Amino acid sequence: MTYATREDMVKRFGTGEMADLETAPAPACPGPRSGNPVPGTDVPGSGSGTGPQPAARIDTALADASTEIDAQLAARFALPLSPGPWPRLVPIACDIARARLYDDKVPEAVANRAGSARKALGEIATGKAVLVDAAGNPAPVRAAALAERAGPEPVMTRDNLAGRPGRARRSGGSTTMTARRSPSASSPTARCRRPSSRSSRATRAPRSGPSSTITATRPPPRPRPASCPSMSR
Repeated sequence: MTYATREDMVKRFGTGEMADLETAPAPACPGPRSGNPVPGTDVPGSGSGTGPQPAARIDTALADASTEIDAQLAARFALPLSPGPWPRLVPIACDIARARLYDDKVPEAVANRAGSARKALGEIATGKAVLVDAAGNPAPVRAAALAERAGPEPVMTRDNLAGRPGRARRSGGSTTMTARRSPSASSPTARCRRPSSRSSRATRAPRSGPSSTITATRPPPRPRPASCPSMSR
């Protein structure tokens, strides 16, 4: 199935250019030693070769362009597509076929248009662009392509269950972002210990070296009351 016709080429690029490309002789294939053309590969239309006639060069270029398009679309769509027209594929096929008609001497502007057409074709093949026919019906997508785009099922890990920050958790086909919960005031790690009311408190000595020791500070002893002299009767 070809996605463009000769009339589409003439409408986009003009009658004069298409007439010149249609009648331009194809390059001959030189022989291995003498440099003479190999029999059966001389200039098309001379009557002795087996290559395409000049009148069929545009049709051959369109068929080659359609084959290249099918090779890209086969990764996503069920081929062959229904009989067209497919408006998005017509300019792509025309630009690629036009570049093929120039053989090895492709002008820069023609090569740029063909490159843009191949880029647009890649976006359609990867699902970034939608492919619809003239009636607006989307092209049928292969079931395997839909499964590949959906991706594998999520694996339940400790991070997924705990809701690590920045990680997505799926629930029923939808994806939600969860954040790590900060410790509440009632948790043991968030409580602030009140200083003990004991008279003796333990203080931590500053670290000096590989090990540190804990020292205790005690209040000074209370002075004993002076003994009272015995009272005489």
